[in-house]
Amino acid sequence: MWLYDSENQIIQIPIARKISHQYNAHFVYQTTDGRCLKRFRVHTGEEPDLLFQQKIQYLQLKNFFQIDEYFFNASHAFRAFIGPFYEQSQKDFLLETSDYLLDNFTNIFASFDKLSKEHIETWDANLENTIFTDNEIIIIDSERYRESDREIQIIEHDNYLNACWILYSYLIYSAQIYPEFESTNFRDYFCNNQSKGHEICRTLSKHKYPIDYLRKVKKEIN
Repeated sequence: MWLYDSENQIIQIPIARKISHQYNAHFVYQTTDGRCLKRFRVHTGEEPDLLFQQKIQYLQLKNFFQIDEYFFNASHAFRAFIGPFYEQSQKDFLLETSDYLLDNFTNIFASFDKLSKEHIETWDANLENTIFTDNEIIIIDSERYRESDREIQIIEHDNYLNACWILYSYLIYSAQIYPEFESTNFRDYFCNNQSKGHEICRTLSKHKYPIDYLRKVKKEIN
């Protein structure tokens, strides 16, 4: 793939495979040197704002995708970026120690709070835009976040709920494979407690494994 770097020099980026695409708005590739390239199509309404992306990167958010380099088209319009490639883990983290979820979500809550203080709304933050690797949880696709003129307390509240729902969604989704949870409505439980993310993390910390926490919740529900 041919693109222009920040000094307007044309370079070739060898592609190993296409990973995904979204409504022809963008394409994600793994490069031959094992990195991740995201390229945006023109005139789709999805083109990200370069300065806004640089602002997010400048914050050095923990557990967020970090961009190594930006690329442009011949007219020097922002068209792509490259960074580390993160492999989705095949582990069932309900059976790993709770430290994995707790340590990572402590960082994620802090990063979302940092975004709030910059008046940035995490509009597109969800489980689909989160990668659970063997060692860490990475938030991706911040291109659709947006700066807001709403009151900071509202932004903080909404961003906090978005962070909570990434954790809740993972627990809900992971529980589905267990017959013992087949009739347990975790979604309603977390909906009723949606603003209690820190409290839920404290409760989770008292259990060695997340699956034990879900068993406790099941007893509360029933």
